[in-house]
Amino acid sequence: MGIIFIDNEFTAVTLLESCRAKPAYLILREPPVQIPVEHYAKALQSGERESKHIQEIAATVISCSVMALNWLAIVGMGTAIPITGGLSAAGMALLKTGAVISTIQCANGAIRAPLEAYSPSTLDALDGNDWYKYSTLALDTISVGLAVQSGASLIKNYHHLKKASGINPDKFLHSLNRH
Repeated sequence: MGIIFIDNEFTAVTLLESCRAKPAYLILREPPVQIPVEHYAKALQSGERESKHIQEIAATVISCSVMALNWLAIVGMGTAIPITGGLSAAGMALLKTGAVISTIQCANGAIRAPLEAYSPSTLDALDGNDWYKYSTLALDTISVGLAVQSGASLIKNYHHLKKASGINPDKFLHSLNRH
């Protein structure tokens, strides 16, 4: 691990180089002269929280986007069940499970982001609970597994559509009425 010192005029000096393949540095920063140390420490803490708030918002946007895509895929796959002779029904059940899990993850994010902004200590206490950590880890793991399965199911359904109709699925899908 390397050490970098930044003085109050923002001059950076490397005190010790990192000798790792992936360099890691400990950064020491001197507070500006005109600001008391206590105020500077509080400003650094709020800056860290601000960054965490942005991360929570980004995670919520991703979770809710996945949720919307899952529910949209359910509608799309529902139309493929008759065409594939019911072969896509098992994928539909897994897709519905994924949609429910992504809905829970979206709701979780919708609660976490405001908590980080208005009550960070409450969020810290929630993150400190083992049941919460393991529950979210389980949901994330199942969600990733279902996403992989959904991708495989999509490819399989594409081939079933091609075999069942005898024409290229792109041409078949373009021939369908969208109104």
